[in-house]
Amino acid sequence: MRWTLEGARSMLNVRAAFQSDHWRTFIDWHTQNEINNAHR
Repeated sequence: MRWTLEGARSMLNVRAAFQSDHWRTFIDWHTQNEINNAHR
């Protein structure tokens, strides 16, 4: 398996959010984004 730069960057951003105090904010944003995209 090979990582693209975009995929690796996305994974590192998620990991950084998880390891910091921003995890709950990230999950709330991601959930709302998924809801908005589902209702388009």
